[in-house]
Amino acid sequence: MVRSLDELRKPYHEDEFIMADKNGIEIDAIDPVSEMDIDIGDTNQFSFKLDIGDYTSEKYGYGNRFFIPGTEYGGLIESLEPSTADNDVTLAGYTWRGLLTQKVIAPPTDTEHVVLNGELNTVIGQLVAGKFDGLYRASGEDSGITLSGYEVPRFVTLYDAIMGFLSANGQGLEIKYIEPNNTDAGYVELRAISITDWSEELEYSRDGDINFRIKDDRSGINHLVCAGEGQNNERTRLDLYVQEDGTIGTNQYYTGLAEREAVYESNSADADELLEGGTKRLQELRNKQEFEITIEDYDVNLGDIVGGREAVTGLYVKKPIVRKIVNLENGIVKISYETKGDDQ
Repeated sequence: MVRSLDELRKPYHEDEFIMADKNGIEIDAIDPVSEMDIDIGDTNQFSFKLDIGDYTSEKYGYGNRFFIPGTEYGGLIESLEPSTADNDVTLAGYTWRGLLTQKVIAPPTDTEHVVLNGELNTVIGQLVAGKFDGLYRASGEDSGITLSGYEVPRFVTLYDAIMGFLSANGQGLEIKYIEPNNTDAGYVELRAISITDWSEELEYSRDGDINFRIKDDRSGINHLVCAGEGQNNERTRLDLYVQEDGTIGTNQYYTGLAEREAVYESNSADADELLEGGTKRLQELRNKQEFEITIEDYDVNLGDIVGGREAVTGLYVKKPIVRKIVNLENGIVKISYETKGDDQ
Protein backbone atom coordinates (compact mmCIF):
# COMPACT_ATOMS: atom_id res chain seq x y z
CA MET A 1 0.00 0.00 0.00
CA VAL A 2 1.45 3.37 -1.06
CA ARG A 3 1.10 6.15 1.49
CA SER A 4 0.40 9.75 0.56
CA LEU A 5 2.09 12.84 1.94
CA ASP A 6 -1.16 13.95 3.57
CA GLU A 7 -1.12 10.79 5.71
CA LEU A 8 2.09 12.03 7.34
CA ARG A 9 0.54 15.24 8.63
CA LYS A 10 -0.12 14.14 12.19
CA PRO A 11 0.78 16.60 14.94
CA TYR A 12 -0.20 15.11 18.30
CA HIS A 13 -1.08 16.74 21.61
CA GLU A 14 -0.80 15.63 25.20
CA ASP A 15 -4.55 15.24 25.64
CA GLU A 16 -4.63 12.61 22.88
CA PHE A 17 -2.88 10.09 25.12
CA ILE A 18 -5.40 7.68 26.60
CA MET A 19 -5.28 5.27 29.54
CA ALA A 20 -7.03 1.91 29.42
CA ASP A 21 -7.15 -0.91 31.94
CA LYS A 22 -5.29 -4.19 31.54
CA ASN A 23 -8.23 -5.59 29.54
CA GLY A 24 -8.08 -2.72 27.05
CA ILE A 25 -11.19 -0.88 28.22
CA GLU A 26 -10.68 2.89 28.00
CA ILE A 27 -10.53 4.80 31.29
CA ASP A 28 -9.78 8.44 30.48
CA ALA A 29 -7.27 10.81 28.92
CA ILE A 30 -3.90 10.98 30.61
CA ASP A 31 -3.45 13.61 33.33
CA PRO A 32 -0.97 16.45 32.63
CA VAL A 33 2.62 15.20 32.61
CA SER A 34 5.82 17.09 33.39
CA GLU A 35 8.09 14.86 31.28
CA MET A 36 7.56 12.22 28.62
CA ASP A 37 9.97 10.19 26.50
CA ILE A 38 9.09 7.40 24.06
CA ASP A 39 11.95 5.64 22.30
CA ILE A 40 11.12 3.65 19.18
CA GLY A 41 13.88 1.76 17.42
CA ASP A 42 16.50 1.64 20.20
CA THR A 43 15.41 0.84 23.77
CA ASN A 44 11.76 0.66 22.70
CA GLN A 45 10.67 1.90 26.12
CA PHE A 46 8.67 4.86 27.42
CA SER A 47 8.43 6.88 30.62
CA PHE A 48 6.36 9.81 31.82
CA LYS A 49 6.01 11.76 35.06
CA LEU A 50 2.77 12.65 36.81
CA ASP A 51 2.07 14.76 39.83
CA ILE A 52 1.77 12.20 42.61
CA GLY A 53 -1.66 13.57 43.48
CA ASP A 54 -2.97 12.49 40.06
CA TYR A 55 -1.91 8.87 40.51
CA THR A 56 -4.50 6.17 41.16
CA SER A 57 -3.92 2.45 40.78
CA GLU A 58 -7.20 2.11 38.91
CA LYS A 59 -5.97 4.42 36.15
CA TYR A 60 -2.20 3.92 36.22
CA GLY A 61 -1.72 0.49 37.80
CA TYR A 62 0.56 -2.29 36.57
CA GLY A 63 -0.54 -3.73 33.24
CA ASN A 64 -2.67 -0.75 32.26
CA ARG A 65 -2.27 0.62 28.75
CA PHE A 66 -0.98 3.99 27.62
CA PHE A 67 -1.48 5.03 23.97
CA ILE A 68 -2.50 7.43 21.25
CA PRO A 69 -5.18 5.67 19.17
CA GLY A 70 -4.10 4.93 15.63
CA THR A 71 -0.37 5.21 16.39
CA GLU A 72 2.35 3.05 17.91
CA TYR A 73 2.99 5.58 20.69
CA GLY A 74 2.19 3.66 23.85
CA GLY A 75 2.76 0.49 25.82
CA LEU A 76 2.08 -1.28 29.11
CA ILE A 77 2.70 0.27 32.53
CA GLU A 78 5.26 -2.05 34.10
CA SER A 79 7.30 0.22 36.37
CA LEU A 80 6.29 2.75 39.04
CA GLU A 81 8.76 5.09 40.74
CA PRO A 82 7.22 7.59 43.19
CA SER A 83 9.40 10.40 44.56
CA THR A 84 8.27 12.21 47.68
CA ALA A 85 11.08 14.74 47.26
CA ASP A 86 9.81 15.76 43.82
CA ASN A 87 6.15 15.03 44.58
CA ASP A 88 5.80 13.02 41.38
CA VAL A 89 5.66 9.46 40.11
CA THR A 90 7.44 8.08 37.04
CA LEU A 91 5.59 5.42 35.06
CA ALA A 92 7.46 3.34 32.50
CA GLY A 93 7.40 0.20 30.40
CA TYR A 94 8.02 -1.29 26.99
CA THR A 95 6.38 0.19 23.92
CA TRP A 96 4.27 -2.01 21.65
CA ARG A 97 7.36 -2.52 19.49
CA GLY A 98 9.43 -3.27 22.59
CA LEU A 99 7.10 -6.01 23.80
CA LEU A 100 7.83 -7.89 20.57
CA THR A 101 11.47 -8.09 21.69
CA GLN A 102 10.41 -9.92 24.85
CA LYS A 103 9.43 -13.12 23.05
CA VAL A 104 11.83 -15.65 21.51
CA ILE A 105 11.41 -17.72 18.35
CA ALA A 106 13.18 -21.05 18.85
CA PRO A 107 12.97 -24.10 16.58
CA PRO A 108 11.49 -27.36 17.87
CA THR A 109 14.11 -29.72 19.27
CA ASP A 110 13.95 -31.97 16.21
CA THR A 111 14.43 -29.23 13.58
CA GLU A 112 17.14 -26.69 12.77
CA HIS A 113 14.93 -23.72 11.89
CA VAL A 114 11.41 -22.43 12.08
CA VAL A 115 10.30 -22.28 8.44
CA LEU A 116 7.73 -19.73 7.32
CA ASN A 117 5.36 -19.90 4.36
CA GLY A 118 2.51 -17.64 3.36
CA GLU A 119 1.44 -14.02 2.84
CA LEU A 120 3.37 -11.58 5.08
CA ASN A 121 0.52 -10.39 7.29
CA THR A 122 -0.81 -13.91 7.65
CA VAL A 123 2.61 -15.10 8.80
CA ILE A 124 2.86 -12.23 11.29
CA GLY A 125 -0.52 -13.24 12.68
CA GLN A 126 0.64 -16.84 13.08
CA LEU A 127 3.77 -15.74 14.95
CA VAL A 128 1.97 -13.52 17.48
CA ALA A 129 -0.97 -15.89 18.02
CA GLY A 130 -1.14 -17.20 21.56
CA LYS A 131 1.78 -15.09 22.79
CA PHE A 132 0.08 -11.92 24.05
CA ASP A 133 -3.35 -12.98 25.28
CA GLY A 134 -5.01 -11.39 22.26
CA LEU A 135 -3.34 -7.99 22.63
CA TYR A 136 -1.66 -8.29 19.20
CA ARG A 137 -3.33 -8.96 15.89
CA ALA A 138 -2.10 -8.87 12.32
CA SER A 139 -3.78 -6.83 9.62
CA GLY A 140 -6.13 -8.75 7.35
CA GLU A 141 -4.81 -6.81 4.36
CA ASP A 142 -3.05 -8.78 1.63
CA SER A 143 0.48 -7.40 1.30
CA GLY A 144 0.91 -9.00 -2.10
CA ILE A 145 4.11 -10.72 -0.93
CA THR A 146 4.36 -14.40 -0.05
CA LEU A 147 7.12 -16.20 1.86
CA SER A 148 8.20 -19.60 0.63
CA GLY A 149 10.48 -21.68 2.82
CA TYR A 150 11.87 -18.69 4.73
CA GLU A 151 14.15 -19.95 7.53
CA VAL A 152 14.13 -17.93 10.73
CA PRO A 153 17.60 -17.68 12.31
CA ARG A 154 17.90 -19.85 15.41
CA PHE A 155 16.99 -18.29 18.76
CA VAL A 156 16.03 -14.75 17.81
CA THR A 157 13.44 -12.45 19.29
CA LEU A 158 10.01 -12.33 17.75
CA TYR A 159 10.73 -8.76 16.68
CA ASP A 160 13.97 -9.69 14.92
CA ALA A 161 12.27 -12.61 13.20
CA ILE A 162 9.51 -10.36 11.85
CA MET A 163 11.88 -7.59 10.82
CA GLY A 164 14.16 -10.13 9.17
CA PHE A 165 11.64 -11.35 6.62
CA LEU A 166 10.07 -7.93 6.18
CA SER A 167 13.42 -6.26 5.44
CA ALA A 168 14.32 -9.05 3.03
CA ASN A 169 11.21 -8.10 1.06
CA GLY A 170 11.61 -4.31 1.18
CA GLN A 171 8.95 -3.91 3.85
CA GLY A 172 8.72 -2.16 7.19
CA LEU A 173 6.49 -2.86 10.19
CA GLU A 174 3.57 -0.58 10.92
CA ILE A 175 2.25 -0.78 14.48
CA LYS A 176 -1.01 0.87 15.54
CA TYR A 177 -3.12 0.73 18.68
CA ILE A 178 -6.69 0.23 17.50
CA GLU A 179 -9.62 1.30 19.65
CA PRO A 180 -12.85 0.07 17.99
CA ASN A 181 -15.07 2.14 20.30
CA ASN A 182 -15.33 3.04 23.96
CA THR A 183 -17.00 -0.23 24.93
CA ASP A 184 -14.82 -2.74 23.07
CA ALA A 185 -11.30 -3.71 24.08
CA GLY A 186 -8.48 -2.13 22.10
CA TYR A 187 -5.66 -4.09 20.51
CA VAL A 188 -2.34 -3.63 18.74
CA GLU A 189 -2.38 -4.16 14.97
CA LEU A 190 0.74 -5.20 13.05
CA ARG A 191 1.00 -4.70 9.29
CA ALA A 192 3.66 -5.13 6.62
CA ILE A 193 4.11 -1.79 4.89
CA SER A 194 6.27 -0.72 1.97
CA ILE A 195 9.39 1.31 2.70
CA THR A 196 8.80 4.80 1.28
CA ASP A 197 11.35 7.33 0.05
CA TRP A 198 10.10 10.75 1.18
CA SER A 199 13.33 12.58 0.34
CA GLU A 200 11.80 14.45 -2.61
CA GLU A 201 8.32 15.13 -1.20
CA LEU A 202 9.77 16.17 2.16
CA GLU A 203 13.08 17.84 1.43
CA TYR A 204 13.84 19.29 4.81
CA SER A 205 15.01 22.87 4.75
CA ARG A 206 15.41 25.69 7.26
CA ASP A 207 11.78 26.71 6.72
CA GLY A 208 8.67 25.72 8.65
CA ASP A 209 8.44 23.41 11.64
CA ILE A 210 11.26 21.08 10.60
CA ASN A 211 14.70 21.40 12.17
CA PHE A 212 17.70 19.23 11.53
CA ARG A 213 21.38 18.79 12.23
CA ILE A 214 23.79 17.48 9.60
CA LYS A 215 27.40 16.53 10.26
CA ASP A 216 29.59 15.51 7.32
CA ASP A 217 33.01 14.53 8.73
CA ARG A 218 35.54 13.63 6.02
CA SER A 219 38.62 13.44 8.26
CA GLY A 220 38.21 9.76 9.04
CA ILE A 221 40.61 6.87 8.55
CA ASN A 222 40.42 5.03 5.21
CA HIS A 223 43.41 2.65 5.53
CA LEU A 224 43.74 0.44 8.59
CA VAL A 225 46.92 -1.58 9.10
CA CYS A 226 45.87 -4.62 11.14
CA ALA A 227 48.45 -6.60 13.13
CA GLY A 228 47.58 -9.93 14.72
CA GLU A 229 49.35 -12.94 16.22
CA GLY A 230 53.05 -13.71 15.75
CA GLN A 231 56.32 -11.80 16.07
CA ASN A 232 58.20 -9.44 13.78
CA ASN A 233 58.04 -10.38 10.07
CA GLU A 234 56.00 -13.49 10.92
CA ARG A 235 53.24 -11.45 12.47
CA THR A 236 49.84 -11.75 10.80
CA ARG A 237 49.08 -8.55 8.87
CA LEU A 238 46.04 -7.36 6.99
CA ASP A 239 45.48 -4.02 5.23
CA LEU A 240 41.88 -2.87 5.03
CA TYR A 241 40.67 0.05 2.92
CA VAL A 242 37.48 2.08 2.64
CA GLN A 243 36.18 1.89 -0.92
CA GLU A 244 34.59 4.66 -2.98
CA ASP A 245 31.09 3.39 -2.17
CA GLY A 246 31.80 3.25 1.59
CA THR A 247 32.30 -0.50 1.82
CA ILE A 248 35.46 -2.02 3.27
CA GLY A 249 37.81 -4.19 1.21
CA THR A 250 41.45 -5.12 0.63
CA ASN A 251 42.07 -2.97 -2.48
CA GLN A 252 43.25 0.59 -1.94
CA TYR A 253 41.09 3.43 -3.27
CA TYR A 254 42.27 6.58 -1.45
CA THR A 255 45.89 7.60 -2.05
CA GLY A 256 48.23 10.54 -1.47
CA LEU A 257 46.80 13.38 0.59
CA ALA A 258 43.41 11.66 0.67
CA GLU A 259 44.82 8.56 2.40
CA ARG A 260 44.43 8.53 6.19
CA GLU A 261 46.02 5.63 8.08
CA ALA A 262 45.84 4.05 11.52
CA VAL A 263 46.96 0.85 13.22
CA TYR A 264 44.79 -1.84 14.77
CA GLU A 265 46.54 -4.41 16.98
CA SER A 266 45.13 -7.65 18.33
CA ASN A 267 48.05 -9.77 19.51
CA SER A 268 46.23 -13.10 19.67
CA ALA A 269 44.08 -12.73 16.51
CA ASP A 270 44.46 -15.08 13.57
CA ALA A 271 43.64 -13.96 10.01
CA ASP A 272 39.88 -14.47 10.31
CA GLU A 273 39.66 -12.77 13.70
CA LEU A 274 41.83 -9.91 12.44
CA LEU A 275 39.49 -9.39 9.48
CA GLU A 276 36.44 -9.31 11.74
CA GLY A 277 37.95 -7.03 14.37
CA GLY A 278 39.68 -4.76 11.87
CA THR A 279 36.55 -4.30 9.80
CA LYS A 280 34.59 -3.30 12.88
CA ARG A 281 37.31 -0.86 13.95
CA LEU A 282 37.58 0.77 10.51
CA GLN A 283 33.82 1.26 10.44
CA GLU A 284 34.21 3.25 13.66
CA LEU A 285 37.12 5.35 12.37
CA ARG A 286 36.09 6.16 8.78
CA ASN A 287 34.29 9.24 7.49
CA LYS A 288 30.88 9.77 9.04
CA GLN A 289 27.64 11.46 8.17
CA GLU A 290 25.12 12.20 10.90
CA PHE A 291 21.60 13.42 10.27
CA GLU A 292 19.04 14.13 12.99
CA ILE A 293 15.70 15.81 12.39
CA THR A 294 12.86 17.11 14.54
CA ILE A 295 9.45 17.41 12.92
CA GLU A 296 6.30 18.86 14.42
CA ASP A 297 3.82 18.20 11.63
CA TYR A 298 4.82 14.84 10.13
CA ASP A 299 5.01 11.27 11.39
CA VAL A 300 7.31 9.02 9.35
CA ASN A 301 7.68 5.27 9.78
CA LEU A 302 10.86 3.44 10.79
CA GLY A 303 12.73 2.32 7.68
CA ASP A 304 11.38 5.14 5.52
CA ILE A 305 13.96 7.29 3.75
CA VAL A 306 14.29 11.03 4.35
CA GLY A 307 16.60 13.70 2.99
CA GLY A 308 17.96 16.94 4.33
CA ARG A 309 19.51 19.89 2.48
CA GLU A 310 21.03 22.94 4.17
CA ALA A 311 21.01 25.85 1.75
CA VAL A 312 23.97 27.84 3.13
CA THR A 313 26.53 25.01 3.32
CA GLY A 314 25.00 22.92 0.55
CA LEU A 315 25.19 19.73 2.65
CA TYR A 316 22.72 17.03 1.66
CA VAL A 317 21.99 13.70 3.33
CA LYS A 318 19.55 10.93 2.36
CA LYS A 319 19.13 8.00 4.76
CA PRO A 320 16.62 5.55 6.27
CA ILE A 321 15.12 6.27 9.69
CA VAL A 322 16.25 3.85 12.39
CA ARG A 323 14.99 5.57 15.55
CA LYS A 324 12.19 7.88 16.69
CA ILE A 325 12.21 9.75 20.00
CA VAL A 326 8.93 11.27 21.15
CA ASN A 327 8.94 14.16 23.64
CA LEU A 328 6.34 16.52 25.01
CA GLU A 329 6.98 20.24 24.85
CA ASN A 330 4.29 22.71 25.93
CA GLY A 331 1.65 20.04 25.49
CA ILE A 332 2.67 19.26 21.89
CA VAL A 333 4.31 16.00 20.90
CA LYS A 334 7.54 16.49 18.96
CA ILE A 335 9.23 13.62 17.18
CA SER A 336 13.00 13.49 16.67
CA TYR A 337 14.38 11.09 14.10
CA GLU A 338 17.76 9.42 13.89
CA THR A 339 18.96 7.97 10.60
CA LYS A 340 21.34 5.20 9.65
CA GLY A 341 24.87 6.55 9.94
CA ASP A 342 27.13 4.06 8.23
CA ASP A 343 27.51 5.41 4.71
CA GLN A 344 30.70 7.32 3.66
